[in-house]
Amino acid sequence: MGRAWLDHALSAASGTGFRRVELEVYASNTAALSLNKICGFTVEGLKRAMRLFDGRVEDVVLMACSLTDGFPEPLLHG
Repeated sequence: MGRAWLDHALSAASGTGFRRVELEVYASNTAALSLNKICGFTVEGLKRAMRLFDGRVEDVVLMACSLTDGFPEPLLHG
């Protein structure tokens, strides 16, 4: 169910012009980390000690997925 939902969400985002999707997941959520990697997300960073849960401090993993099929992102001119 999670894989189908994530595939659908990425397809919908791509179809509406999004070039990139970012997400955050708790480091202890190994199932979500694995699913996100299978669906094309890569780890881009880590926020240390982002929450206190059940008496322990927990990190948040920053992940992103490019929807441009390997083409570089355009440069922004301002």
